[in-house]
Amino acid sequence: MSLNNAENVGIIWWMPKEFWLAAGGGNGQTDVATNLLLGKLSEYNIFGVVSGESGFLGAINYNTAEEIKDSLFLYTDDGTKLFPLSDKEINSETVMVLEIFKPMIKNMLGNFGENFHFFVFEGTLNGKRLYDPTKEGLLKAELLGSQYKWRLPLGSLMPPKYCPNCDSKMEGNWKYCPYDGKKLKVKK
Repeated sequence: MSLNNAENVGIIWWMPKEFWLAAGGGNGQTDVATNLLLGKLSEYNIFGVVSGESGFLGAINYNTAEEIKDSLFLYTDDGTKLFPLSDKEINSETVMVLEIFKPMIKNMLGNFGENFHFFVFEGTLNGKRLYDPTKEGLLKAELLGSQYKWRLPLGSLMPPKYCPNCDSKMEGNWKYCPYDGKKLKVKK
């Protein structure tokens, strides 16, 4: 999810359990160690965040990790604010993996990647998964006073749907064909 206007730039990248499964070789062929690590990562909701103010000639004055952490929240369905966890509240395997990713992102994205920070939130509340990217719902976040929303399910995790009338291929989270209004279906 991104925010881009004349004054501010913000990107929040949600990496749910399904992301880590796909990134770790979600073809069912992963080894035991990888499966254990993916299990540790999937205990949380992990977000990558870049935020800053647009400056002269498009230069970005980036916010620090501390500035972002102090103003980053998730909201539950009942409106409760959730705060990022501290490193002490996160299992050591997850902290280690995120530390390994930081230089990789910096190398790929340069200055932008250097200012990319990971934040970890609880994955469950009262034994129930907080946000499931494969089920209908809404994930809401706030960063520096700006609202970010993910309408669930995430289309990238769903099989494509097709219009029964025009046979057009559509996003997996769409319900109706935008061309003729017919209810979409998954092909078998």
